[in-house]
Amino acid sequence: MMTDEQKIRRKVREVNDHVSAGKPCYWDHAEKRLRVFRARMSKGRLQVMPLAGRKWLNASLDDHFEFYR
Repeated sequence: MMTDEQKIRRKVREVNDHVSAGKPCYWDHAEKRLRVFRARMSKGRLQVMPLAGRKWLNASLDDHFEFYR
């Protein structure tokens, strides 16, 4: 069984690997669809930084992430 921390770390790695490979990743947040620049784990929480805005926002493992090839 994976802990929440392991799940968050896996999601962070998944997002960052995808984005650093030059492929777009989108995150649905508060009625908006934002393109992700980076993801990280901070104080046990998943955070993403959208391309627009450049500030860290709290995300959830339940949020919808779309990975494009």
